[in-house]
Amino acid sequence: MEGFAEARWVVLDYFDAIVHIFDEETRETYRLEELWGDAARIE
Repeated sequence: MEGFAEARWVVLDYFDAIVHIFDEETRETYRLEELWGDAARIE
């Protein structure tokens, strides 16, 4: 788990899935939804 001390961007790594938790300002800065929005789904 990284970023917990600053509490702006927390990353949780569960091996099969990675969870990103942002504060609102950081989420706007990185806009990961736009970066990966057009990626192909893998099922």
